[in-house]
Amino acid sequence: MFSVVNCTVAFKIINDDDDDDLQQQQKSLTDQQFLAIAQHGANTEYCPSRFHAIIMRIRTRAGRTVAALVFRSARVVLTGVPHPDKAQTFAQRVLRRLQHTQQHTTTTTEHHHHHHDLPFVIHQLRVVNIVGVHTFGQRVSVERLEAHIRAAAGGGGGSSCIYEPSMFPALRWRLPPNSGGATATCLLYISGKVVVTGVATMCALRAAFAFVQDTVVPNYFR
Repeated sequence: MFSVVNCTVAFKIINDDDDDDLQQQQKSLTDQQFLAIAQHGANTEYCPSRFHAIIMRIRTRAGRTVAALVFRSARVVLTGVPHPDKAQTFAQRVLRRLQHTQQHTTTTTEHHHHHHDLPFVIHQLRVVNIVGVHTFGQRVSVERLEAHIRAAAGGGGGSSCIYEPSMFPALRWRLPPNSGGATATCLLYISGKVVVTGVATMCALRAAFAFVQDTVVPNYFR
């Protein structure tokens, strides 16, 4: 059985103004909002000469780190989320931190009269990538599998692969559309370790691993 090791999640932060239509709400952060996040956000790093987003780090109870990339466009990308089920939880943790930074932008003369005084809300939260790992109990004949994939691709199989062990120790295999994970990519090591990425749902991840299992197990163990 595979395990999920990492997820990437994306969402927008918008101003919560019930009087405005959603399409009229702010599409990007103001300079004041963005700088407030950079200056007052907990565990944040902002170095515009190296990277144009603010990096905010959050520690999990298990001791791992989730990084939030906050862009001026009001887009937030979370990397290192441990499971799709935790997407909403970590998005809310980031949102609370962002809300706290905006307290520093409020003045008595502009209280509740400008968009940057309005609380943020999460919009269009979605999982954009899931990484799963599985280890077979035996070593895999990567060379024979590569030859099979290339032969199938030559016949219009819809998959492709690269195996250059002097450059990278794993077979990089773009799975065919009929695998169930239309955008899935698999890294397959001689040791039997399998990494699947490039899918956005658990259903697609399960289908991709099932395809690899059905292809490799009967034919390509050493």
